[in-house]
Amino acid sequence: MTFLITTIIADCLICRPISYRWDFSIKGASCGDEKKLSLFIAIVNFLQDVIVVVLPMPVLWQLQMAVSRKASLTCMFGMGILIRAVTIYRIQVTATIDNPSSPSSQKAYAIIALLTSLETLLGIITACLPILKPITKRLWSPLPKRRSDANKPSPSASIPIMMRISHMFTASSKKHSSGERIASSDLTWYEK
Repeated sequence: MTFLITTIIADCLICRPISYRWDFSIKGASCGDEKKLSLFIAIVNFLQDVIVVVLPMPVLWQLQMAVSRKASLTCMFGMGILIRAVTIYRIQVTATIDNPSSPSSQKAYAIIALLTSLETLLGIITACLPILKPITKRLWSPLPKRRSDANKPSPSASIPIMMRISHMFTASSKKHSSGERIASSDLTWYEK
């Protein structure tokens, strides 16, 4: 958190006056070395992310769980490699900046901002992967049979995905011991 706050403050205060970051017509204004600051931030982020991906691996492989589950968790952590590839490309783009106030450098900074956003987006997707497993399992599993459909063949896997999604949100025909129907809000995404 400290690193985040310091980099935000350093990035905001690198130019005097601050408005020189977007208005180059100001006379007598100057900026510090934006390229060095951007490279420093990118390299520290890269190292932090590599540590976050590598540190849990020995502990993960010593857990008492199925090897297939360990492998899938390792793959989820391995998604961090894709994020690191984006970071390396961002560092490369940052290293090519010559004059921070030139129009071509401004284009490079726009690309850097997009790559930074992409890193964040991929990080969020990676963090959400564990919760997506039950959802995808329901989407690609066959629909359950109804009692009246017991003699009919089971549905194929080619049922449209929207039909499967709508099925996830419908209430089942099970009844509580009191005889009341189960409300759709009582349904869960996870398996019990």
